Amino acid sequence: MLSNLLISNKKLFHNHLKFSVVSRSLGILKESPLSKDKIWELAKKTLGDQKNDSGNITVTSGKQKFDIKSNTLTPMQIYEQLNLGKDPSELSNSKGENIIVPLISNTVCDMNTPLKTSGELRFLNSTEKSEKLLINDILWRSSGVVLSASIEKLFGEYAFLFDSKVLSPRDPETSGYIGGGFSSDFALFDKSYLKEIENILIRENSNKPSISGNIINKIKSIYELSPKIFEFLNKEKAKKVWDEYTKIVLRNEYIDVIEVPAQLAIEIMQSNPFAQSAIASKLSNINNMVLLYKLQDHIGTINGPIFQQTNHLANKIELEISSSHFVLPDLVQENGSIKPNSDEKIAFSKEPSLNRVTGITFYNKNEMKNYNEQVEIASKNDHRIIGKEQSLYMMHKYSPGSPFFLKYGTRIINRILELLRDKYKEHGFDEVITPQIYYKALWETSGHWENYKDDMFAIIEASEIDKKESSQDYHGCCSGIHTSAGEKGGLKPMNCPGHCLIFASNVRSYRDLPLRLADLSPLHRNEPVGTLSGLTRVRRFHQDDGHIFCSKDSIQEEIYKQLLMIDQVYKIFGFKDYQFTLSTRPELGFIGSIEQWDSAESMLKSALDKSNRHWSEKHGDGAFYGPKIDVYVKDSFGRKHQTATVQLDFQLPKRFNLKFINKEGKKEEPVIIHRAVLGSIERMLAILSEHYSGKWPFWVSPRQALVVPVLSSTTSNSDSTNPQEVESLNNRIIEYANMIHSSLQGGNFHKNITSNIENDHFEKYINKRIKAYKFHVDIETAGSVSQKLGRVVKAARLNRYNYLIVVGANEMNSGLVNVRAFNGKEIGSISLPKLQETFMDMMDNYD
Repeated sequence: MLSNLLISNKKLFHNHLKFSVVSRSLGILKESPLSKDKIWELAKKTLGDQKNDSGNITVTSGKQKFDIKSNTLTPMQIYEQLNLGKDPSELSNSKGENIIVPLISNTVCDMNTPLKTSGELRFLNSTEKSEKLLINDILWRSSGVVLSASIEKLFGEYAFLFDSKVLSPRDPETSGYIGGGFSSDFALFDKSYLKEIENILIRENSNKPSISGNIINKIKSIYELSPKIFEFLNKEKAKKVWDEYTKIVLRNEYIDVIEVPAQLAIEIMQSNPFAQSAIASKLSNINNMVLLYKLQDHIGTINGPIFQQTNHLANKIELEISSSHFVLPDLVQENGSIKPNSDEKIAFSKEPSLNRVTGITFYNKNEMKNYNEQVEIASKNDHRIIGKEQSLYMMHKYSPGSPFFLKYGTRIINRILELLRDKYKEHGFDEVITPQIYYKALWETSGHWENYKDDMFAIIEASEIDKKESSQDYHGCCSGIHTSAGEKGGLKPMNCPGHCLIFASNVRSYRDLPLRLADLSPLHRNEPVGTLSGLTRVRRFHQDDGHIFCSKDSIQEEIYKQLLMIDQVYKIFGFKDYQFTLSTRPELGFIGSIEQWDSAESMLKSALDKSNRHWSEKHGDGAFYGPKIDVYVKDSFGRKHQTATVQLDFQLPKRFNLKFINKEGKKEEPVIIHRAVLGSIERMLAILSEHYSGKWPFWVSPRQALVVPVLSSTTSNSDSTNPQEVESLNNRIIEYANMIHSSLQGGNFHKNITSNIENDHFEKYINKRIKAYKFHVDIETAGSVSQKLGRVVKAARLNRYNYLIVVGANEMNSGLVNVRAFNGKEIGSISLPKLQETFMDMMDNYD
């Protein structure tokens, strides 16, 4: 067991400390001031070269295996002898089109240095898709090392590095490297608090109650100093970080790597509790080994292979600087167990406290060029940009993560909700509206308070005294004082407990089942501010939430009906390529019997087979309370999105003691099927915005048509320029345009009027049918003369109107309208009743 190995890796301790080094692993017993360089060399000398002491190396490549003497052959020579058929000039060449990386025992080695370590030798080739991802992983991990070293070099003792991460691309098949790269999180402190932080570390390092306790105490004490201790990067400081990164790369500095016991790594990082927590959170046991790296004066940890020469990391793009919350992870303890920090697993401050610097690197210039092109395409279709350009929604700092849907965004939302409500009626759902706030007792019954309370918004009820005082003193809509005397509750993050209360409110018979409830009321989840993003990560949202209470023998049929409903809706949206994934019983921690799970999974599989759509299985990935089906859609760019869910639940009926009277007159427990067709309406709006590239189909478009009255400078009959005659003509054109505009706006959007009528009753039928529709048609109120029509057309196209309805003197005299299509089928010159019918047919067919 390692004893007290004390080492400072920050200038805050002047890079030296007088300490006693007692380490059986290192074989050292001495008392002296040791620098980081010295302790690194001592550790490396003892621990670094223990893998090969026989002088023989076993090289395995594919099916070939042979022994060589150490220090005799380089990977380049082995590569050539294996006759892999590649140009040696490609090897480890980050400037060419391809790169080939030699890995031995999961460690990157240099192509031209003789091998010293035995193990399996692999050659990763960037031309192979699977290996290309591995190379990028190595590249980005290495870049994260250089970025972290750059941060420490620039800010020194004022920066506590937390962790550097490799970021996975969202969808490598369709979006390339977008979403990929690397990031470094770190706390940057105000200089005036440095002495106090130093005192905390010296005090806590001398106490050392336990590894986890020591780390927690240090971090808590730092946060308790003041909310003003943290500083945040601006663009100028971020540029200096990247300048330092470039210097390291140009100098082609060497990154040294050594594997050490985890406890030694934690003790080496004792002057940085953030880094200690990052190490301790990744261990399954305190006896694990950890990879340490050293670059310049910076020491950190990595969890995989890296390029040890930094010249491979030159092709970089600086992505962004942002802030994030620090949330204490679960930490390993000395006895090898994991300490779950349920009490501390919250953000230490309500505001972000960490800086995050993000970037991405490429192994050649061509890859970087391709990435920039992909980013440009993606940025044009980013829902946040589309939302702003089309005035769909807005956000505000006074309510982070809660979208304000503007006029045009609300039009889209209402169209989608109308579609869902039509499908609810078709599939036998009853829509209900349930409360926003419930007492803590409900969430304890459902299990959410135990497992989900950190993600909920807590509510404290005002006491009776406070209510009396507030009503006397304030008399306003905002009166009322919350105190701890009141009952504790929470804003609902989901609807299932409320729906259980509805089921339990009456005696239920088998004749009442299946009971299908749908709920579109808003939900709230307490997402950290730093994670919020557009409409895809919000705090307030609407979910097309539904719950089916049914008997066990009707599970298969109910599941199939929900898959059918999903198919109907997704076809309307144009999601032709979507897939189902079945998640089955986890190995441990599930409720119910294995037989019950096997039966339920068998029914889900039968329903999936009946859907005639491709599905896959994730073994052991189900929730502890039941198996589930997830739906993944592909948008027009081929990107995958997880949207709908169909989830079986054996737990909630037990927790709420739900019963129904079966055919034999006995009480039986129902099964709950949770289902959402779209998931979050907000997130689906984001997906659809990008799926359609902002060009909305007519039926859901917030701007279906723009009526443009084209005013004249002369009278149409005599080309007279008499002002009074021209004004009279133009007034009649405007009046005709207003009539067209108002005629295209009706009542609610429904489609239940038959079209089986006689031709002579056509106009009467249209007048009756139009009342069942509401078209989103706007009018150019200022009017336009012929010379300015081009500008109006251009503006309407940019605003994504589907149709432009031009109304001038000719159209007025003939009783027609001239319809130009921007995004829809061509219509041309047409009468108003025929145009109304065309629009209604497009609505009916979801065109």
